[in-house]
Amino acid sequence: MHACILQLFTAKILLLLNVGVFGLILLLTLLLSAGQHRVVVLGWVCVAFSVSVFVAPLSIIVRIYIPNN
Repeated sequence: MHACILQLFTAKILLLLNVGVFGLILLLTLLLSAGQHRVVVLGWVCVAFSVSVFVAPLSIIVRIYIPNN
């Protein structure tokens, strides 16, 4: 029973993050920018997500490595 509740919670969070955040980015870029500027803004959003995906594991490694020295 408890595992089912956790799975449902995880599915809700994933759906919220994937659909909700994507929809928010889409809505904001459509409303706040136009033309070629919109492409530049979306490019920077993609860069930010890409960098965060690679930096997160590195920060964990640094937290483990530095105290052990």
